[in-house]
Amino acid sequence: MPKMIPLCSGLVVLGVLGSLGGSAAAADSPALAPYLIQLRALFKSWDTNGDDAVDAAELAKAFRGAKAKPYEPPATSNGKAPDLSRYPDAEFMAQHDKDNDGKVSKDEFETWAKEYAGQLHNQAQAQQRILSLQLKMAKAVSQNEARSFQAMLSREHAAMNNMTRQMQAYEQHLQQLQRSQK
Repeated sequence: MPKMIPLCSGLVVLGVLGSLGGSAAAADSPALAPYLIQLRALFKSWDTNGDDAVDAAELAKAFRGAKAKPYEPPATSNGKAPDLSRYPDAEFMAQHDKDNDGKVSKDEFETWAKEYAGQLHNQAQAQQRILSLQLKMAKAVSQNEARSFQAMLSREHAAMNNMTRQMQAYEQHLQQLQRSQK
């Protein structure tokens, strides 16, 4: 099982490392399974009424704390999309409630979780490649060999930086959750 990696901000994916069962777990890629187990446990903790969906009130409490109320858009929008930056729960709902029923269903969450788990896995693999190249570079015998490893290392760092930027949006949601659970 791969090690749970801290995200670039230092936040670690939260959850329990126990099986939650269900058919989705059986079809998981072995490489993604540890991440998905944790993300499914997160969904289960958010779904306080056990209806296999997370509504606006449950998301507000999960992301902003026990006393948080669901986001209410302003009465006048002037044709502009509302700024949800202060309401990560509402942003999460807007992004992942694909059928616009006011809830993020277990299936909608699962779609997001698989994508996110894939990104976490890719980031962990990139970190492993970088470490391996750093070790090879340290053992390089010739200048040409060292330059070759340095070029590969530079490409891996660029790829890692790109993945990090892509993951920042997801991390904001999880950071809010961590803060609300303190």
